[in-house]
Amino acid sequence: MKNPKFNPKAITVWMLDSLPSIEQINAAAQEFVAKGCQGLATESIGLTKVPGVVCNLVEDISGVWLMHARKERRILPGSVVQARADEMAEKFERETGMKPGKKMRKSLKDDALAELIPKAFVRASVIPMWISVKHRMLFIATTSSKLSDELLTILSGCMPGVRMKQMSHAVAPHKVAALMADMMGGESPANLVADRCCQLSGTVGDKVSVVTIKDAALSSEPITDLLSAGQHPTRLKMTWNERLTFTLTNDLKLTGLKMSGVIPSDIDPKDIAGYLTIINAELAQAVADLSAALGFELDSIYPEA
Repeated sequence: MKNPKFNPKAITVWMLDSLPSIEQINAAAQEFVAKGCQGLATESIGLTKVPGVVCNLVEDISGVWLMHARKERRILPGSVVQARADEMAEKFERETGMKPGKKMRKSLKDDALAELIPKAFVRASVIPMWISVKHRMLFIATTSSKLSDELLTILSGCMPGVRMKQMSHAVAPHKVAALMADMMGGESPANLVADRCCQLSGTVGDKVSVVTIKDAALSSEPITDLLSAGQHPTRLKMTWNERLTFTLTNDLKLTGLKMSGVIPSDIDPKDIAGYLTIINAELAQAVADLSAALGFELDSIYPEA
């Protein structure tokens, strides 16, 4: 199968206490349209339409509200700016016979930056986001806290008054570590089975020790000895319902998403709506089972009004 247009590899999950209408969100979203890097800005982020799929910034696809954000960043190495500033300083010295002082050099560096930024290469990325209306669940296709914060600022502007809470805020970190350790020992709660990869972390003396384990029996004696010595799991690769494989982090982010036998072989790789409907259904149920394995219900974060 060719690479699909919609294929998120990492997910952070947020619960919403309420939802405005999609018409209200679309109206507010016009204030957050991506405009690209303008002037001397080195970064920009905003909402963008999905080509060939939607005519609005937010589109309802079978009860799933899809939106995309576009982030741009100008790539300009500091060494390039410094080299240009040095050239300017040398020219100043040749023309005036005086070496530029500290303040002058800073001014020349600012001039070099202003000259080079418009010529800098722009790296753009598109970040899918969607809301499962049935579950009041927001999925953001990133595990970057910085990027999530930027996107949540935009979403808060599109949905004023809506409270959003990351799933990890509903459970203590030690419970996540305990679940991972139990699964490494062979337990399989809520359709979840540990694979053969994990990461352990702990303090040895005054130093933090991190051990990455790949393709090994996680219940073997060398690994259980590490756990007994005070190491605790911070990442664990697992499979849900023999359909969805991912690595769970200790702050409940999902990375390395891979589906098996879920996507029909004859689906058009350009069919974003089709992929979204399937992926959302699988992820929503997997996240619900994961929360149950951790001892809490997602509805308890924000009960129905």
